[in-house]
Amino acid sequence: MTPAAALPAATAAAPERVRPLRGLPAAPPAPPPIVRHRLLARLAGAAPSRVVLLVAPAGYGKTTVLETWAAADPRPVHWLRTGRDDAAPSAVAALAEAFADPAAPAVAIVDGDRLGRQPAAAAALARLAEAVPLGSLLVLSTRGATLRQLARLRAGHALLELGPRDLAMTRGETASLLDRTEPGRDAPTGPALAAALEGWPAVLALAGDALGERTVDATTIAQDPHVAAYVEEEVLARLPQDLHTFLRRCSVADDLEPELCDAMLGGPGARAALGELARWGVPMARTDTDRPARCHPLLRAVLRAELERREPALAERLRVRGAAWLEDRGRTDEAIELLLAAEALDDAATLLWRLAGSWAWDGRVARLEQWLTRVPVRQVERHAALAGIAAVCELVRGRYPHSRRWTSLAEHALPGLPVALRRSVQGGVELLAALTAPPGARSLGASAATAGRLLPEDDPWRPLACLVGGLGATFRGDVRTGRGRLEAGVRQGMVGATGAAALCEAVLALTALCDGDWDDGACRAERARGRLDGIDLGGQAVFGLVVAVAAFSRAHRGRFQEARDDLALVRHGDLDPAALPPWWAIPTAVATGRAQLRVSELAGGGASLRAAARAAADLPDAPLLRAWATAAGAQTAADDAELPELDTLTMAELRVLRFLPSHLSFREIAARLYVSPNTVKTQVHAVYRKLGASSRSTAVARAARLGLVDQDTWTSPASDDAVARERA
Repeated sequence: MTPAAALPAATAAAPERVRPLRGLPAAPPAPPPIVRHRLLARLAGAAPSRVVLLVAPAGYGKTTVLETWAAADPRPVHWLRTGRDDAAPSAVAALAEAFADPAAPAVAIVDGDRLGRQPAAAAALARLAEAVPLGSLLVLSTRGATLRQLARLRAGHALLELGPRDLAMTRGETASLLDRTEPGRDAPTGPALAAALEGWPAVLALAGDALGERTVDATTIAQDPHVAAYVEEEVLARLPQDLHTFLRRCSVADDLEPELCDAMLGGPGARAALGELARWGVPMARTDTDRPARCHPLLRAVLRAELERREPALAERLRVRGAAWLEDRGRTDEAIELLLAAEALDDAATLLWRLAGSWAWDGRVARLEQWLTRVPVRQVERHAALAGIAAVCELVRGRYPHSRRWTSLAEHALPGLPVALRRSVQGGVELLAALTAPPGARSLGASAATAGRLLPEDDPWRPLACLVGGLGATFRGDVRTGRGRLEAGVRQGMVGATGAAALCEAVLALTALCDGDWDDGACRAERARGRLDGIDLGGQAVFGLVVAVAAFSRAHRGRFQEARDDLALVRHGDLDPAALPPWWAIPTAVATGRAQLRVSELAGGGASLRAAARAAADLPDAPLLRAWATAAGAQTAADDAELPELDTLTMAELRVLRFLPSHLSFREIAARLYVSPNTVKTQVHAVYRKLGASSRSTAVARAARLGLVDQDTWTSPASDDAVARERA
């Protein structure tokens, strides 16, 4: 019979079976709010273990679970409750009487806050553990102290250990608890509350009653007076004053790293204090073994509120010291968190600006935006570095007008910056102004030159300066200078700003493809696309250029499905270039249109190219960009009226079409494609029908005018006589 099945009857019989020790009264256990079947099953199946060790902070339900299990266990149960004191050696020795008769299995439970802290008590408990016969069970339940003398039992698999991870409530148990305390509560509240409090049972019961409609997070829950009072009374009030003070002051950091705590407090001793806290049973968050200890989120929230209430000035100094220590070790994002919490705006802005030069182009723009939301909007508008970060975030998102506004605000706020930060921010804002101002290729080059003089050699914004300078030189027609600057951008952004490196590589690829250098263009396009593999492209329209260029290259090489997938990402995802500056929008439209033509999406391709041509007409000092757009747009204009309802060619037909400009016969094309000659013949006839052609040469000429094949590959198509022979 399982413990759950035996629970009602066993509970009724509990007063006769649970024996008091040395005259201490033993009250029958109160039925728990929910039966935690998984823990009862583990205790019921403890054999062949002879000792069970439960170690968890206050409020994890150790005593309740033991009482429920003991009521269902058929063996006699003997209790020794020590409260806050250690177990007396004499009481432990008396408890050994429960195991005097090996033929009569029994259970002995020692339940106390601090077991085994005194050497005599630890030795007595160790002797008792060694004396447990097979079939009997000794259960030690404590908040923090563990017995080193149990190592031999652990090595011999005679010890069952249950810790906070085991005793924490699961999502299902939390939902059942909430349903009993407040029927009808929304179902998602249970998992959210269990995650926020990491399954702390006693606090879950209190929070379930007090939460109401408020946000489910540890900080909000800690504001409830009943929850805060429980944590203070059951955890903090029991600690020595020095440990309480240490924990309160170190709560400004998420991780309790000894070196970080020493740096914040200005002296050694953190490692020893952390060891003492563990022995006192302070609730710790569940972390991986390779991570430092962390306070439970609720305890940390209570401690931080206490610190702000009692030592607000010290709290700010602690955060600044901790941020300096983290920054020295390259953990800039953690340092920013501490500085924002301390409201040290200039220091936080310095670190944020440094990160924005790379993170904005590495798919981490959302993290930058989250940090900006921690600062009031008015303060962001008046701080040049923060306004510049907002501008680059809007630019990457494809919100061109918003980016222009933030850039203007950053320009006006430059004089108020600290001197140490001014040169870098001025250089970055200069680049943003060139990208978001009215178009002019010369202004791109001039701004890149100015930024190059302002930015230090190792500044994270230098890859963007290379990109801007490369765009300006290339679009003016100085392809050689543009190539040099773009290749420098690839090298400088390869590690710190891979997204910026991908954009530089994409412009180089598009230049090669539009110049007919298909091999170099394809190689660069694939490298640029590959740099985005680890980046979440959602909502980051600036990377549409890289994807569109890859689609163009892949379509030219006959990888039609991949090209269509990339095109779908550009058109239907979050990479729409419509709201980007012309320097990104026009090349993206050119690459998109050329790719659409290659996969026979002629209407869409023609529209993209003509839109690019119209936009490029307003760029008087960008002749190369204008040439790309106008030449490609004119390519499809003549055939719009002639083929208004051309059916889209299938991928199989597109593959065959690539071979039609050659002198290969149908049989030879079939061998190249690993299909039968009859299949090729059927597909070729479908191509003729869709192109409105009656011969191979006419089909190739029309396909070239439509952009389906290259014009320079059909100068010597197979003769119509050869086609006639194929038909025969």
